[in-house]
Amino acid sequence: WPRAVETTPEKEIDLAWEWAADCLATTSAVPWSVCIVTTSPQKISIENILSKRPADFPTKAVELTGDYAEKQDTMTVGTMSNVKGFEFSVMIIVGCGIKMLPPPGRTADEHWRDALRLYVAMTRARDQVVMIYSGNASEILTTMNEFIEWETMLQVE
Repeated sequence: WPRAVETTPEKEIDLAWEWAADCLATTSAVPWSVCIVTTSPQKISIENILSKRPADFPTKAVELTGDYAEKQDTMTVGTMSNVKGFEFSVMIIVGCGIKMLPPPGRTADEHWRDALRLYVAMTRARDQVVMIYSGNASEILTTMNEFIEWETMLQVE
């Protein structure tokens, strides 16, 4: 089942990197088969995700582009729109909260396009899908409520 994980806004990207590191350490996933995706490149940019890669992260990471060539020691970061046509073992999707998916200001009639983009991103994963959000989960996720494993990673101070 896909997993939806709640965290705080400042921890979404950190949690994505933690999840990726854990997948690389505890499963048979190889770096090129792990991808972090943003639902909202305007609010959580690829550059921001890449800049927050931990210094001790075990592999390199690059932006996923149309001419991306799989390199065994390199994982990718992309948007929901640019993962179409690729396949990964693990998809980690950040920005799945109500304030980012669908993007604010989009008409209700356009929400289905974002639902389709999320579906495409989810189906790029062979083994595992993790959707990370802060605040309330997107209505797109809550619509799939019974088909998602829900958990929280909120830290109590």
